[in-house]
Amino acid sequence: MVLIKSDFTGKWSGKLVDSYEMSSTGDRASPEWPISFIQCYEVNFDAFIKMAYLVVQSKEIAEDIVQDTFFKVGNNWGSIEFPIAYTRKAIVHSCNSYFRHKRIEKIFAPRLAKLTLDEPLHTNDLAEFIKKLPRKQRIAIILRFYEDLTDDQIADAIGCNKTAIPSLITRARIQLKGMMTYDK
Repeated sequence: MVLIKSDFTGKWSGKLVDSYEMSSTGDRASPEWPISFIQCYEVNFDAFIKMAYLVVQSKEIAEDIVQDTFFKVGNNWGSIEFPIAYTRKAIVHSCNSYFRHKRIEKIFAPRLAKLTLDEPLHTNDLAEFIKKLPRKQRIAIILRFYEDLTDDQIADAIGCNKTAIPSLITRARIQLKGMMTYDK
């Protein structure tokens, strides 16, 4: 049993497909999905879409989030103790992740829109060192010193408590200083 797209509604369903049929249609081989997973998908798909829609306010994005989440959850289905609750929580986390990405995009999109093809992108040693920082530290440093954002704005963009921002920036600066002195 594999999960394949059945029609243009975006629904997925379980269908027995042998390896010859899979290779002759050109589809990639899909993992085998447990029957309980397929039943959960069919029963809860619409309700999960409605839940995600209420959070993100976009039907298309809600559908993408729910399908992506079902695919991720399906890979671990047998080891999940309460699969419906777990899937619901995973969908909420995916919605939150979507908003975090949108916040960061909102911050950087205007800056990137100002760049023209005539402007060279300046890369230097500091940029290379910043790339080596852990993700949260890297984002905090960029938002503080490149975008001149406050701790509240940085915390909102990263999705953490504002009291964590000064220590993130301090640790990042210490690491950058260490990289710069080590590099000399």
